[in-house]
Amino acid sequence: MLTGFSVEESYGTEVGVFYSDDKDRTLEADFVMAYEFLRNTTTHVGDMPSILTANNVTVASNTSAFSHQDEALSWSAI
Repeated sequence: MLTGFSVEESYGTEVGVFYSDDKDRTLEADFVMAYEFLRNTTTHVGDMPSILTANNVTVASNTSAFSHQDEALSWSAI
């Protein structure tokens, strides 16, 4: 008998923070990311800085990739 058994398959996790002091730039980045990232399953977080630049949106970013989501959660808490 098995109780409390769970299995998880992980292909890695990417985390990114995109920000600007200018509210309008942040909103522009939001629109581009909603279209290019959320609606396109082949786009990765690491691709977004160059995609934003190609769409003339300049925001600061910090992205990183991890082998497991638990590592990513500990990074994002810093």
